[in-house]
Amino acid sequence: MPVLHSDRLVGKVDATADRRHGRLTVHAIHEDVPFTPEVTRAVHEELHDLASWLSLTAEGLR
Repeated sequence: MPVLHSDRLVGKVDATADRRHGRLTVHAIHEDVPFTPEVTRAVHEELHDLASWLSLTAEGLR
């Protein structure tokens, strides 16, 4: 999945939704540009929100 921050594509996320086991597993977050702490925090929050929206738990996030 692409990572959009403000109006720029800044990276990609490699994740799998495993509905059988109830989890969203994040395999990798690829930074096209170095993430600031703000961007890192925002990406993690969005991935947790995505997992919640899918009724899954998020795994693989620091």
